[in-house]
Amino acid sequence: MRDKVSPYLCRIILFLILQGIFSLGCSTAKPVTESVRFAIIGNTSPASPFSGFTKYLPEVLAEIENRKPQIIIHTGDALYGGSAADGILESDLKRQLNIFFPMLKSLNTAVYTIPGEKDYYNGSIALYSGLTGKKTGYSFNYGSIHFICLSSSDSGKSFIDDEQLEWLKNDLNEFRDSNAIFVFAHHQLFPDKKKVKVQEKDEDLHKLFLEYRVKAVFSGSEKDYSTKLKDSVRYINAGCSFTTDKKDNKKGYRFYIINFINNEISIDPVR
Repeated sequence: MRDKVSPYLCRIILFLILQGIFSLGCSTAKPVTESVRFAIIGNTSPASPFSGFTKYLPEVLAEIENRKPQIIIHTGDALYGGSAADGILESDLKRQLNIFFPMLKSLNTAVYTIPGEKDYYNGSIALYSGLTGKKTGYSFNYGSIHFICLSSSDSGKSFIDDEQLEWLKNDLNEFRDSNAIFVFAHHQLFPDKKKVKVQEKDEDLHKLFLEYRVKAVFSGSEKDYSTKLKDSVRYINAGCSFTTDKKDNKKGYRFYIINFINNEISIDPVR
């Protein structure tokens, strides 16, 4: 009897061992995130450095949350900054900061912000960065989808500084196996309307995006919506328009809902 049972036991044991090895191999495979829904908003600065924010901003943020994005990204110009030479005090900017960031923290959705030129005070981003706790360039992941936020410049010299560029190269290389990579900045890398000569460094940046298969680069400085394909990279300006007049607000877009699914990007601009 033993001689008959043993071969069967051996087969069962072998099957279980092989199944365990196969399961172990599968467990090391990285899960792939195939879709994400995120919102873009920006240009929400108040009409004056001495006044509060537009009263419509909390209403718009609530509407964004009702559309259930996994992420909200603010593309800059949240504040009305400037300089002491303009009569703007540090306390004016701090008051705005203490209104804006608690407003974002009250949301149930993860919010990431990028500075625009209005968020600077006396040429420095220190006050803004002090509350965000973020460096000028940073990134985060939603599953296997990678998001990169850059602090851009409209100086005409280069889109980002050398320090940020070095960080960007390392970051892209580290997350090169991401299912999708999206880049966000305040300014457009390739402006639509401005007759600005494209710098060689900016073309090099585009080549870098191509090399690492960046899906899209989003900006928000211009208060309109535009999209163009350069090689395989989509450059999308998701500009928002906010005024104290609700009628004027309806002329521009207040926010955008972006869906990425089945390797396709769909954009819903909301007035």
